[in-house]
Amino acid sequence: FLFCPEGAAGLVSGQDDTVRAVAKEIRTLEDRARLLGKGLSVEITGHTDRSGSEEYNLVLSRERADFVRSVLIAAGLRGINMKTVGAGHSEPLREEVTKQDRDSNRRVSFNIILTDASPPEGGGP
Repeated sequence: FLFCPEGAAGLVSGQDDTVRAVAKEIRTLEDRARLLGKGLSVEITGHTDRSGSEEYNLVLSRERADFVRSVLIAAGLRGINMKTVGAGHSEPLREEVTKQDRDSNRRVSFNIILTDASPPEGGGP
């Protein structure tokens, strides 16, 4: 997971190494998929805590996913199909009892999907 500050689409400071590690791992998985004759797709999902309206949280969570996608592209992940999704506060990691619980729910997660065919050049949407 990558974690986000309250009310913002960016990342909590100090996650540069984590972003680089995620980019490296995705590239490694893409190479392994290619060896198997498969393609790779990455679904990047933004999440929020429960503060704010459902509509606001859906928009903010999508902005978080879009931001992380742009950071990964800047880190060298060009040509990989990356789809962004905003989940709002519908998939919490923790029940929000404490500030730490809310902090944990403001995050971006990744699903790696093997596909039967290689993705089109240029990545995805």
